[in-house]
Amino acid sequence: MNEKTDRWWEALLRSLGMPLGGSRAEAAGVALVKVSHAVVAFGISILLARVLGVDAFGRYSFALTVCILLALVAQIGLPPLLLRQTARAKAAGEAPPRRLLRWGLMVGMGLGLSIVAAMLLAISITGLLDPARDDVMAWAVLLVPLTAGQSILAAVIAGSGSAARGHALESVLQVSLTALGFGLVLAVLGTARFGVELAMAINISATALGFAVALWVVHRRGLLARGAPGDQGAPGPRQWLAAAIPLGALGGVQIINANVDMVMLGLLASDRETGIYRVVGQMILALGLLPNAVLLAVRPRYAGLWQQDDRLALQRLVRRSTAASTGLALVLGVGLILVAEPLLALVFGAPFTEGAGPLSVLVAGVVMANAIGPTLTLAGMTGNERVALRIVAIALTGNIVLNALLIPSFGMMGAAASSVASLVFARLWLRHVLRVRLGIEAALLPPIR
Repeated sequence: MNEKTDRWWEALLRSLGMPLGGSRAEAAGVALVKVSHAVVAFGISILLARVLGVDAFGRYSFALTVCILLALVAQIGLPPLLLRQTARAKAAGEAPPRRLLRWGLMVGMGLGLSIVAAMLLAISITGLLDPARDDVMAWAVLLVPLTAGQSILAAVIAGSGSAARGHALESVLQVSLTALGFGLVLAVLGTARFGVELAMAINISATALGFAVALWVVHRRGLLARGAPGDQGAPGPRQWLAAAIPLGALGGVQIINANVDMVMLGLLASDRETGIYRVVGQMILALGLLPNAVLLAVRPRYAGLWQQDDRLALQRLVRRSTAASTGLALVLGVGLILVAEPLLALVFGAPFTEGAGPLSVLVAGVVMANAIGPTLTLAGMTGNERVALRIVAIALTGNIVLNALLIPSFGMMGAAASSVASLVFARLWLRHVLRVRLGIEAALLPPIR
């Protein structure tokens, strides 16, 4: 990132009340990483939607979403645990948890490979869905161990004070390699021979290469070395599992809750609606990239300030980051709603204009969620993941029920409304719990005196 771009992002975040302090370069770096990832991922969606068509793009999107959720199972909470422990060690001036990283990488990759074997066996013996979807899923499941390992490696890099580099290795590198692969194969084979299975194979190859690069970076930093400081006197696997599983369940349930609408559309609706809704989801991700960049940049500081028992500074940081993320979400969201239908037609094609209605509903949900505050992030970084897990699990159950009731009658609009209701319910409940437990007001309300 050059100096001019760095100053531009710093000015943007500062104008929104973001307390950058000593993390100005990191905050600007994370914002730039999120922008880069969203741009490339959005370009991939445009390319695949136009080359594959609505139905085939729907099959590709469904398989990809399922495998993202399976990768969460393989991770069992190790990425947030590593990020939190590494950030705490840095704040205390201690060595990073190298032994935990080695153990976590072995467990995450091992569980991922076990999921691959189980899925391939189920597909070969009984089948899971229809033959067309099973063929795509047989390729896509190979993403599970690679995605799990990449997330584990990126988390320890982010927690050590290189948040921008960690997120870049996990997201930007992978989508950039995927886009490059798609471009090269299309140039050689043309669109006529470019199918869903080939698209998924390119995605897998790019993810494998991205994992290799992240592993090399971690190795060069000495974070996998045996006998280094941080190995002696460290907790063992039992203590790690006790801490990781609640964190993993929290993060996993949260992501499942964000993707359950996509999965249930794939099960209860047509490939066409699934493909359109995937495009809508990509636009929502683009909307949230700058608000999320603000929160990602300060997430390690939440853990550090809580470790130092500086609640006043933590309250100021939470309040300003909430104001910054909400302002960004509101401005960008209103603009997106105003141009939704012509933008969908121009970028993806006329069939995708059916997503304008669900897009507006989801935009409203994003703005409301940001105004309530970074409750899940705050809970995870202050050791309140268990209560957050219970709340999000209840919201997930309600989301599944609402999707099952509304999708058959209302399709994509039912899925969008269910997701927003679940999101806002969980954020409001958890905001109240954290206000009582921590004395921290996460929402855009007067702080506790």
